[in-house]
Amino acid sequence: PRAPPAKPPSQLQIDQRQKWRAILDDWNALPAAPQANWMAITQRASLSLHGLNLYIWWRSTFDDPAIRTLERQTGINVLP
Repeated sequence: PRAPPAKPPSQLQIDQRQKWRAILDDWNALPAAPQANWMAITQRASLSLHGLNLYIWWRSTFDDPAIRTLERQTGINVLP
């Protein structure tokens, strides 16, 4: 069995958890078509990750040039 944490989470931990939760909430709020495009771009580019993982990476890094490169390579647009 796991022991409970010895101390409450730090403010940094709380902030990080809120950041990831907000990104996931945004993903869940996306309509089905944009979600499908994120899935399709990873498959067509032969990336070893799920569309959600790519979306989370993009939202945490905001590396638009990398995503634009994938869009050019695959012909699938995912960025607004």
